[in-house]
Amino acid sequence: TEQFHDLEAEIKNTRALRDRLRALLHKATTVKDTLAIEKELVRVQTKLDQLEGRLKRLKSQIALSSLSLTMKKGVVFWGR
Repeated sequence: TEQFHDLEAEIKNTRALRDRLRALLHKATTVKDTLAIEKELVRVQTKLDQLEGRLKRLKSQIALSSLSLTMKKGVVFWGR
């Protein structure tokens, strides 16, 4: 579904942001910069954890979903 793909894209983008923040953290030269980056990194990681939890629940719902189909011989339906 669209929701599933949107969630996967958001997770991908959030992971990329987390990775960029980690790289910046290694380059930080002041305590102030380090603390600011760590604060943002915690926020982004928390968001990522929440998104991954939503994706896991969505996958579980998809796995448990079912489809009922009734077919009758000789019945034709043309919908628009």
